Amino acid sequence: MKILLVHAHTENNLGDVAMSLGLILELKKTFPDCDITCLAQFSEKELLANKGLFGYYEKEGVVVHPSFTPAAKLKPTEGSPLNRIILDYYLLRNLLIYFITKLIKANARYCMCHNYERKAFQDIISADLIIVPPSIFSLSTRNGLEGLCAIFMIFYPIILAQMFNRPSVLLGISTGPSTSKLNNRWIVKILKNTPIFVRERYSLQWLVSIGIPQSNISLVPDFGFYWHKLEPSSAEIAFKKEYLSNSRLNIGVIINAKQSDMETYYMKTMASLCDFLIEHKNARILFLPLSRKNKSDADTISLNHLIRLLKRKEETIFVPYISSPVLFRDISRQLDLVISSRLHGIILSRPAPVVAITRGDTSYRLTGVMDKLGLPQFTSSLENESDFDNIKKLIDIALVNSVTIRSQQQIQIQKINEDLEKTMEILKTTIPY
Repeated sequence: MKILLVHAHTENNLGDVAMSLGLILELKKTFPDCDITCLAQFSEKELLANKGLFGYYEKEGVVVHPSFTPAAKLKPTEGSPLNRIILDYYLLRNLLIYFITKLIKANARYCMCHNYERKAFQDIISADLIIVPPSIFSLSTRNGLEGLCAIFMIFYPIILAQMFNRPSVLLGISTGPSTSKLNNRWIVKILKNTPIFVRERYSLQWLVSIGIPQSNISLVPDFGFYWHKLEPSSAEIAFKKEYLSNSRLNIGVIINAKQSDMETYYMKTMASLCDFLIEHKNARILFLPLSRKNKSDADTISLNHLIRLLKRKEETIFVPYISSPVLFRDISRQLDLVISSRLHGIILSRPAPVVAITRGDTSYRLTGVMDKLGLPQFTSSLENESDFDNIKKLIDIALVNSVTIRSQQQIQIQKINEDLEKTMEILKTTIPY
């Protein structure tokens, strides 16, 4: 059985690795004789230059090929006329290939300019199952031709699969909202007969609101929860000796921010919160990046900037990049409390008490996972003074009820792992295997 994952995440972000590799290992368990291929969002030349970014796929015997449409060319700098022209070009190009494929079927690959595009086309039309793997598709700022092009980037493999009667699913996605009625109608036309597995109730409700039949949609856990099935690693004891304090509370901070956020109320208030915890809660603050890059990455930049804003730097530690989901899990769950604006910072740190800080138009992802964990009351934004006071109250409640929360989270994780097993059983029933 040949399975094709049409969007491959790199190793740059540990959260991406957690959910992508979690899915791959679940697929191999569910379909023992399967061969898995991934399409990386790079051209052939770019893939060779970035080969080390997909090592975790290769370790599991997964083959990585260049994508049909390199994603880098479809993510323009906002307001750039040249990049908008590139977007429009890719839209017209894909439309042309679509109509040619309708006419001459598999022979359409000979109309493509590059060999890697022909290979990706062949991967799609010959696969036994095509999966759009765990991703977030936020279309709120994409209207007109740009929105149509974004939809093509995301769903073009599904469109081709449908033309050749290949089974396809969207598995573990987050999506919405889109304000364009035209884009919404197009999404419905593409996905109305496609099984869709979403991570949050919000995504389910949005898809239903635009016209996707609810019978096609299943609510499933994030595949990052897979790592709670595995045994502890040997790094847990070493981390405790090197980083954790015996005389202070150990509080982990897992956030990221855009470059434009560096001087905002959010960052300054996060710094004030860390100072408050050090001074009034006798805490040591451990900053945990989920990202791998050391210089150009948002996690590292934002956390280092946050440290510079602190008054009490002596009780802070920047933990170096952690190489695997299991290590991150074993390290973060030893903490007395986790404060996170990152989805997989919350997921991997179970069963530690957690306060989730929501931000922007993707806040539903954090709200969704906190609902699933049975901790919706420990979720807050950080946009004004009242939010700041609320977070301090949530921290007090979490610390006082730490033992109860850990016990409850252990039970909840078991239930979520059972839901993952059910998800794979549902997947088996949706395809001819």
